[in-house]
Amino acid sequence: MDCKAAEDTRYYMRTMTTSTQLLQHFDDVSDPRRGEPVYPLTNILFMAICAVIAGADDFVAIAKFANTKKEWFAKYFVAGNNRRPDHRH
Repeated sequence: MDCKAAEDTRYYMRTMTTSTQLLQHFDDVSDPRRGEPVYPLTNILFMAICAVIAGADDFVAIAKFANTKKEWFAKYFVAGNNRRPDHRH
């Protein structure tokens, strides 16, 4: 493995660890939604925070960001279904 690949691997592992730790903080947040939610609240919070950090400023922009980065988000959680994130849910 060359130096650049090793550096990329270390960065990826640090990112995974940090993101996983962030997700764990959401485990204690109570879900105020009624009925059977389409997506776990933890997933929604994580996607929304990432999107806002990246510059999203409304629900549509958050949903667009989540759809654009869905493969990246899949590394951290399972959506539980094949539905795409949507600002109307």
